[in-house]
Amino acid sequence: MWRKFDQLEDESGFLPWAKVIVRFESLKARRTAARDKLWFSSDVIEIVSEDDFETDSDETMSLERGALDLCLENLEDSQRDLVLLPYRDHGAIVKLAEKNKKSVNSYYKKIGRIREKLSLCIEGKLRGRLTQ
Repeated sequence: MWRKFDQLEDESGFLPWAKVIVRFESLKARRTAARDKLWFSSDVIEIVSEDDFETDSDETMSLERGALDLCLENLEDSQRDLVLLPYRDHGAIVKLAEKNKKSVNSYYKKIGRIREKLSLCIEGKLRGRLTQ
């Protein structure tokens, strides 16, 4: 999906776009490993690809996006830049690690901690809105 990310026209269409990519990649993998008995049949992949996984309403997604924006604003600039870096530039973490002579893993651990902080913040904001 990263290789095709530039083909995404609108973030609101992410799920349908992602489902198409996953469907075709699954079918491609199925064709290359057709001899393995542990793979789903093409019929099962077709049924799953037609299923509608969007369970969140537009309002819920809007609330979640708003909470994310608020929580991102609460981060220090360096934390915000680091957590957004993998989404902005494929391979940027590797370049950053090489530049600063640190391990890639150390940056991903930092990003993981920041994401956990964001997750808790978002949950708190959403809980606060639901109780109001």
